[in-house]
Amino acid sequence: MKKMLRSAIGLAAGSWITLASAPAHSQTIIKPHFLMIVDSSGSMRATDAGANSCGYDPSRISVAACVVRNLADGFGDGIWGMMTYGLTCNAAVPHLRAGPGFGCGTSGCLYAFPGAIPGPNPMANMGFPFPWYGCNDGGSLWVPLADSQQPLLRAWGDGTWSSCTTTPPAGASGGPELRYVPPGDNVNWEESANTRYTPMAGSLRHAGNYLRNLLAPTNRSPYLNFNGTGAPDPFGRCRPMNVILLTDGEECCSTSNALGCNLSSTSTGAAINARNLGCLRVDLNGDGDTTDAGEFNQDLNNDGDCYDVVAGANEQSAFRTRTYVIGFGTGVSTASINAIAAAGGTGTGFVATNEATISRAIADIVARSQLVELCNGIDDDCDGLIDEDFNIGGACTVTNMACSSPGVFACNPADQTQAICNAPPIVIGAEMTQAQCTDGRDNDCDGATDCADPACATQAFCSSCTPTAEVCDGRDNDCDGQIDEGMITRPCGSTIGVCRAGTETCVQQMTPQPMGTWGACTGVTGGAEVCDGLDNNCNGV
Repeated sequence: MKKMLRSAIGLAAGSWITLASAPAHSQTIIKPHFLMIVDSSGSMRATDAGANSCGYDPSRISVAACVVRNLADGFGDGIWGMMTYGLTCNAAVPHLRAGPGFGCGTSGCLYAFPGAIPGPNPMANMGFPFPWYGCNDGGSLWVPLADSQQPLLRAWGDGTWSSCTTTPPAGASGGPELRYVPPGDNVNWEESANTRYTPMAGSLRHAGNYLRNLLAPTNRSPYLNFNGTGAPDPFGRCRPMNVILLTDGEECCSTSNALGCNLSSTSTGAAINARNLGCLRVDLNGDGDTTDAGEFNQDLNNDGDCYDVVAGANEQSAFRTRTYVIGFGTGVSTASINAIAAAGGTGTGFVATNEATISRAIADIVARSQLVELCNGIDDDCDGLIDEDFNIGGACTVTNMACSSPGVFACNPADQTQAICNAPPIVIGAEMTQAQCTDGRDNDCDGATDCADPACATQAFCSSCTPTAEVCDGRDNDCDGQIDEGMITRPCGSTIGVCRAGTETCVQQMTPQPMGTWGACTGVTGGAEVCDGLDNNCNGV
């Protein structure tokens, strides 16, 4: 089966390309992982999030719970897990409270850089990978990454509290609830003032510990416990791993920390942890460190991730983790969320103010995370084949008028979504001179070559031409290789009435014509007759 494609694949206007269809292949669907971190600080009790599809109150944490419930019911294009900031589950009184040492303290927070520098240094001033920053207990993993955990994920957003430890069966309600986080007033239940804090860096640090297999055996990394099977992920090194931080604040770890809250509008500690996630080192042998052979991924071009092809080397062998940030609520710091997103390899953060805008952001993230094969020499969709959708090396021919040029398909370096034919370009020229009419090529791409071309047939070197005076007849009368040249003129017009005679000049031709072509007459021509005593139309009356 043949297909004809136009200039959309990089050919000049008027050119066409003939190609053979690529062989069919089976498609392996690799579901991405999404670990969602839900901000559980006191400010999430603000009631400015509007109505939601679950019928909950308009607080930010209730809207977040509704989004989590809908995730469990909907997005089948990914495998989902969930974290909050450091909380524990109070079984006696339905409630989620701050975990032990949640505020970190001066010594435990690890937010300051070595040397007591007041605030994080720019990342460019340190080698990669960086130290991890933020509270050691800045996060709590509630739903490990596995398709089988969807009932547990839904239990955190279904609106009904039942138990800290028992997961309701599929279709039933209950379980711990995101909506039962401390309201931040330091009065209700066993809450402490620390619940007001926003340990973004600490939560990303905790996510990193989970993914690196440093929470084992309590929660083994999904790279080593795929879908809860206890077996390694067969596509771990190319499956997209995504961390989604949903937050309404800026970094705030502990008022007892000398650094205090809202120290940095760019949340550099969280950004550094996001960047470390981008070149993840996983404890594959479970010995408690991530520096053994086969666990040490390299950032070959020092850009903070391990996804590139650099000087013929392939960083894709590293684990692929990207960090997205959704800033939720009015007045959220875009500088803060953008800094974390940029360091996490996802550009800029999303800004959301209600359930609909959070849902759109998540839908965008899910769409970005689906594996799509590009034309770049890499197995992008993880099916064991490279550039299989582009027929690389397949024969192709570029044509322009009657000319053709053979080649093969190669990846387009300017656009990795398509391949281009590498055939030499076709240049349409003239076929007039002796050199052009005797070179064995169809220079003007009209389907005729050399003396078989009408443009050459009347030339002296192509026929027994007998020179005569050049006349305007579309032929090379004087056998000089030119047609109707020499400013050949003839009289035209009349002197009757208002008309005046003139001359017209033969138009020099580039190719033979059935008869000579004359230009416009230089004389005066007549017009419509009017009542003025003159012969306007030059008919003698």
